[in-house]
Amino acid sequence: MKKIKYLGMLLLLFTIVISCNTSDELTLQEYYINSEKNSDFLMLDIPTSIIALGDNATPEAKQAYESIDKVNLLAYKLANENFSIEKDKVNKILKNSKYTELMRFNDGGNKFVAKYLGNESSMEEVVIFASDKTKGFALARVLGDNMKPENMMLLFENLKNMDKNSESFKKMKGFFGNINM
Repeated sequence: MKKIKYLGMLLLLFTIVISCNTSDELTLQEYYINSEKNSDFLMLDIPTSIIALGDNATPEAKQAYESIDKVNLLAYKLANENFSIEKDKVNKILKNSKYTELMRFNDGGNKFVAKYLGNESSMEEVVIFASDKTKGFALARVLGDNMKPENMMLLFENLKNMDKNSESFKKMKGFFGNINM
C-alpha cells in the first residue's frame, strides 16, 4: 500500500513539474499585460463598429468582419527611448512557431505582418504587427469566433481598398487622430 501511495505522489509531482511553464519566453498575452502598466504605451480596445465595409465587399469579407468580437491595440511611439528594445521583444514573440503567417508586406519604411493562432479552418486569434520608421509600431490582437484565414485575407484586402471618403474611414481617422501619446 505504501508503494502505491509513493508512486501516486511521485506521479502527481511529475505532472505538476511537467505542466509548469519553465520557458523564459514572453507570450503575447504577458507582453500586453506588462505594457499596460507602462505609460509609454497606448492601449485601446477598438470597437468593430467604427469599421463599415463598403457595398462592394465580398460575402467572405463580410463573414470575416462578422466573426470578429474585439480588437485590442497596443501602440508605441518611435520617440520613446526603448523603441528598439520593445520592437525586438514583439518580433521575438511573433517568431514563435505557434504563429502561422497570414500575410506580410513592406511599403517603404512601413512594415506589416499578420499572423494567427489556430488552424486553417478556424483561427483563435489574428495578430497584426505594423511598424513605421518615422512613427513607431502598433500591435493588434483580433479575437473572434470561426475566423477563417482566407476570409481574413479578403477582409484585409477590402480594408486596404476602403474608400478614403467614406463615413467609416472618416470615423476611423477621427478615432485615431484624436489620440495623443
